[in-house]
Amino acid sequence: QDLPSFAPAAQCQAPPPDSLGVLAAATELGMAAPETPAAPERTRTTAQAQSEGLRVFIAGVPWTIGEDTLRRDFAECGVIEDLFLLRDKEGSSTGKCFVTFREKAAVKAAMAFDNTDYGGRKIYVKIAAAKNKQPEQGGEEKAYKVEGEGKPSRKSADTPAKSHPDEKPEGCRSLCLKNTGDATEDNLRNLLKDCQVQSVRVVVDRLTGEPRGIAFVDFREASEVDKAMAHNGEDLKGRAVEMHYEAPRERPRPEGCMTVAVKKLDEKTQEKDILKLFKGLESISEARVILNKEKLCSGLAFVEFTDPKDVEAAVQRDGMKVKGQIVFVCYETKEKKSAGTKDRRKLQAAKRVVEKKEKVKKKKDGGDEGEEGEAEGDGDDDDDDD
Repeated sequence: QDLPSFAPAAQCQAPPPDSLGVLAAATELGMAAPETPAAPERTRTTAQAQSEGLRVFIAGVPWTIGEDTLRRDFAECGVIEDLFLLRDKEGSSTGKCFVTFREKAAVKAAMAFDNTDYGGRKIYVKIAAAKNKQPEQGGEEKAYKVEGEGKPSRKSADTPAKSHPDEKPEGCRSLCLKNTGDATEDNLRNLLKDCQVQSVRVVVDRLTGEPRGIAFVDFREASEVDKAMAHNGEDLKGRAVEMHYEAPRERPRPEGCMTVAVKKLDEKTQEKDILKLFKGLESISEARVILNKEKLCSGLAFVEFTDPKDVEAAVQRDGMKVKGQIVFVCYETKEKKSAGTKDRRKLQAAKRVVEKKEKVKKKKDGGDEGEEGEAEGDGDDDDDDD
């Protein structure tokens, strides 16, 4: 029986040839499905494929269908270089996936199945747009990005691309490096080995973890930026790296603020690791790592200073690594709970315990009349004095 593409499993008696979607139904009916074609060698990175419009996002995939079935079904459209099925924390399918094709014709064929039935659910197939992508002249290409749950939402074509200053801004200590391909942090540090690099952040695909061909580098001194710019255009893993100035972020210190918070710390972080992060800032008066119930770092620490300039310098170390993990450093404006308050609470609690013990002792003794009389006499004296 010939069935249309994406026929529900319950209607399938035998999978007709070249019919997209019925392989999933055949699998559910216990029929033998053809072997999954081996993934071909990739010719582009995820970032490149996405910028060329070769990556599609599919929503509404039946939760029982896995990557192998998806690959077999959509291989009818063309050569698939990569397929990524999104899963939740338990490892179950979320009904969404990304498929990277080798050719535009395959993308066009896959787009034909937008808003059609697939295994009993309606699927939506859209182009996964690169950030700040503009439609080409003469064509109105549909570009979508994923936003939360449900259908993909349309990306505005009017969103302007981020611009970088042509001349070095005053106080600039950061560069944006583009066309870096799959270069790692070690590759970038090696390129800039003659510079005093403070931190390197390679932008990666949040789903696959692969580099997206862009990175940000912070330097200890503004003069190091000039030395780094001398490498602009140099070869980096077969690509001519592009360097752009990053305008410094204005982060004025709140009035009276003498403390910074360090966030996103590794659970094994200790006080010595925090002090190492702020090495060279001499006015540190206290460093506190906040622990959880297991006595491990909760991901948060506070550092107090006596010199306002050191507070400002500490915030500039935002983006550096502590125990191999990039951390966030910001001003802390909430007041610290005073140790005196904590001590008073302990004293009050201890006093209540003592008073309770005294009451229990009196009850056991049956109440000593002499002591009670003496206590009453003291009370009368006090009244007379008043």
